[in-house]
Amino acid sequence: MEINRSDAITLLYGWLSENRAIQAVYTRDGVKASILGFIDSFVDGTLKISATRMKRLPVGDAYQLCFPLAGAKFEYEDEREAPPELREAIARRFESLFWIHSSGGSLVLALLDVEDKFS
Repeated sequence: MEINRSDAITLLYGWLSENRAIQAVYTRDGVKASILGFIDSFVDGTLKISATRMKRLPVGDAYQLCFPLAGAKFEYEDEREAPPELREAIARRFESLFWIHSSGGSLVLALLDVEDKFS
């Protein structure tokens, strides 16, 4: 379901303050890149996800993804919105899915349904 920018920013700040583990996948023109980490910040309208706080993966800022939110559109769903045949599989792996679409590509954030075992 599409959500407005204000609700999207509120949701992302909630995940930042809760220190939630995120699987982020960026796609554009057949290119796909993935990162596991935490939302670190919003600076100048850019979302930063990195593994800086992951003690088990001490790579710091070498492992990061920055995605500008200017002009972006947002979608959110959990297993309730998924097709019936996928609901159980999604619920086992993710708490929810959040898409950010912009002219620079798309980013999907999967909120992992795990205890904070990565930090």
